[in-house]
Amino acid sequence: MIYSKYLQSYNLFYNAECASMPHGGPISSEEMQAMTLEALLATAGREDDCFDAIPTSRIKNLIEALIDQGISQRISSADQAADQARENLLQYYRSLKQP
Repeated sequence: MIYSKYLQSYNLFYNAECASMPHGGPISSEEMQAMTLEALLATAGREDDCFDAIPTSRIKNLIEALIDQGISQRISSADQAADQARENLLQYYRSLKQP
């Protein structure tokens, strides 16, 4: 599906240019928002060759894909946390059984 390619392209740009900023990089939410918009424009230009006009549907689909991606990451993080909690609890119970 083209939107997964679009999301992948967006993520590559954002992770390389925005999220990996060294300490002392952007310090305000406005600067981060500006960089995010820059990632959107770079993605649209690279994937659609439309530097002057981005179809609204592309932006909406990217927003939806980013929301889905965030939800998936939260679920994955929650699953990992639950697995770790179970493991910790099992280790605790095992330690109680040891003489």
